[in-house]
Amino acid sequence: MNKKKNYKWSMLLLAAIALLTYYLLMREYSLRDTLDAIGRADVRILLAGLLLPLIYLLGEAESIRRTVTTLGYRTRFGACMKYSVIGHYYSSITPFATGGQPVQMYYMDADGIPVAVSGMTFMLIAVMFKANLLIFGLLLVALKAELIFTGIPYFNVLFAVGLVFSVGMMILLLTAMFSKSLVFRIAEWVINVGAKLRLINDRTKTHNKIKRQIKEYNRAAQHLKSNPKLALKIFLTVMVQRAAMFSVAFAVYKALGLQGLSWTDILAIQMATAIACDTLPLPGAVGAAEGIFLSLYGRVYGDELIAPALLLTRGINYYLPMLLCGLLAGYFHVAHIKKNNA
Repeated sequence: MNKKKNYKWSMLLLAAIALLTYYLLMREYSLRDTLDAIGRADVRILLAGLLLPLIYLLGEAESIRRTVTTLGYRTRFGACMKYSVIGHYYSSITPFATGGQPVQMYYMDADGIPVAVSGMTFMLIAVMFKANLLIFGLLLVALKAELIFTGIPYFNVLFAVGLVFSVGMMILLLTAMFSKSLVFRIAEWVINVGAKLRLINDRTKTHNKIKRQIKEYNRAAQHLKSNPKLALKIFLTVMVQRAAMFSVAFAVYKALGLQGLSWTDILAIQMATAIACDTLPLPGAVGAAEGIFLSLYGRVYGDELIAPALLLTRGINYYLPMLLCGLLAGYFHVAHIKKNNA
């Protein structure tokens, strides 16, 4: 019940920030001119751009399937696609994108995949996401520094903080993956806090359950250590996912009929934006992402096209996937309840 309330508050916060953001932004631009510019955009390129978030979701589903299968549990790709869709929706509406994994783990547990296995799966994927962003992001940003760092002080600060945060998170995730003692200490701390808050009634039962989970978790960690090819496959899959989602901005750029910037130019800007938004406790970085977009793309699009470009880019790479995944997540939830009540 508490989790449901938290998700509802997250959705309300997201809606409030989004409405305020676009109210403040669109006051400076003509709605008629914006809609006219969107109407003149190349529909074929925009339709191609709409497929890019699907590639992202398919990539995560394949990473889940491959990892879970390697750890000795059978699962269908269709089920993994369900986990991917559910995770994307809840990550989109919660601060720091932290809401997706717990819900994914819940549904996977209901399908017979232990929490220890699903937890290891999502930590591996998270590490690969951070590694991709840091390796390719820093390389592209270094090559395109003049295009990105255009004297906007607040963005430079956000980028530096986000970079430190991403490195720290990757180190923490790697330590948690392979340090049994650290995982056990964290679990003990959670039990103690839960007991003090009266969320846990039977500490001994909870403690024994967590010990069993940690044993399974440690087995999964050791198995992954002996399968370095799996990490490489997940890394390459995540690279495709990142490239697909970041390429939405390039599709919009071309659809609006502009020339001059290359695909790698746009990719560098999008990666820099992702690093800068990493530390912001906002659902989907709503508000901040729009502000950074206007700052970095202002010179690219000019006053006439910046508003249409913003609406199309954020609509395709965030709002539309979030809404569609939300509808599907609702369907999956209803189906899950009917199955349990049958």
